[in-house]
Amino acid sequence: MSVEKSKKETVLVGMTGRRDSTVAAYLLKKQGYHVIGIGISFSDSEVEESEEKDEEEEEESSEPLTSIVLEEVGTEFGVHIIHDLQKVKDVCDRLEIDFYAVNAKELYRSRLQEFMIAARLQGISFSPTIYCSNIIMDVLLSKMEKLKGNLIATGHYCKIHKNQVTEEFSVMMANDIANDQSFELCRLREKHLKNLIFPLSDMRKVEVNKVVELLGIELEDGDSLEHNIPMEDPRLTMLILDQTPESLRKEGSVINLKEDTVVCDHTGCYQFYIGQDKLAFEGGATVEKSLTVVNITPGNGGVYLGSLDDFYYKIMYLKKFHSEFTFDNAKPIECYVKWGRKTEKSPCILYFKNNKIVSAELKDKAPGILPPGIILVFYNRQGIGGRVIGSAVLIKAGRAEDGKIVNLPPPEDDPFDEKIEDKDAIKLDPSGHKF
Repeated sequence: MSVEKSKKETVLVGMTGRRDSTVAAYLLKKQGYHVIGIGISFSDSEVEESEEKDEEEEEESSEPLTSIVLEEVGTEFGVHIIHDLQKVKDVCDRLEIDFYAVNAKELYRSRLQEFMIAARLQGISFSPTIYCSNIIMDVLLSKMEKLKGNLIATGHYCKIHKNQVTEEFSVMMANDIANDQSFELCRLREKHLKNLIFPLSDMRKVEVNKVVELLGIELEDGDSLEHNIPMEDPRLTMLILDQTPESLRKEGSVINLKEDTVVCDHTGCYQFYIGQDKLAFEGGATVEKSLTVVNITPGNGGVYLGSLDDFYYKIMYLKKFHSEFTFDNAKPIECYVKWGRKTEKSPCILYFKNNKIVSAELKDKAPGILPPGIILVFYNRQGIGGRVIGSAVLIKAGRAEDGKIVNLPPPEDDPFDEKIEDKDAIKLDPSGHKF
């Protein structure tokens, strides 16, 4: 969507107090918009005005906040976390724009944190960054309506494409491919996209940093703050201990698939995640540094270790396919798939089934393992101009064998007995592709 100058239009900008959102707000103000900064807190905290209004009154207030007090608890972690709203307000003051704070801790817990906990307990993964992006956009839209604004904006590196014939919207890659964030915005809906602008869509990170220097404001870079992947953050384990009953924390054994031996017992599968390495066990048990957690079966308490060199996948089975435009579902689509913001796109063929079920076959097999539960994003092409054509939640990735998808090592490399066979193998139809 192009950014049209208008002195009459009001745009609400999601502000973090860091570089990208600050420059986005600055550029919009220069273009003639009436800009309002919105700081969204996911923290278990109190956000108060100097007049000591309660939280509900604050949500409805039509006056900018004048002083903010944030009381950190420390359990909130993940993405887009603001620990000091006063810093965000200070940035807005420097830009001479109004500022409002919104406490969205309940949305964060119900739509993100609870699903992270559930995924870890089930031995699967989750994509917090993608779901968090939707929460942010929902909050901005809600605030836009209350403040009678016209548009919302963020500091994401991304573009919005509108088909002038069908009037369908889609997310498109930014010019700065290295910092492109279309992946984490893949589940946005029309209600978001038709009201959303990205001021940094045509800029590169180095250009944004130059604008920050000209502004003379000391700001942190968002990327430098992402020390942990949320699903791998040690605090998730602590949160599960604090918020779940002991009956859900299944005890069991850690099994070395390579040697078909029990390494040790453990006190809960929730302490592990697929892809985990640098393993340390209670009682001092040790394993080869090359071993990684490759499977978790909470039902029997099994945590399985293997070498990623023994694994590969070529077929992926997915659910909850989401797209903002229509397809001829009877025909497969040649496209590209990506399973992480920093991963490369891989060519594949996408097949459609009923009830938002899809499968994808990679052109070339990929080494390693993909954890169930993550979101995979499909693009129409590589490079600049690539559009998100859809996204879906991974059920299983592996190879086709005897009419099934399996992800244990190939039979010729399989030294295991029956008890560790791939019991979760998914059956294929005779074509080997459609499910």
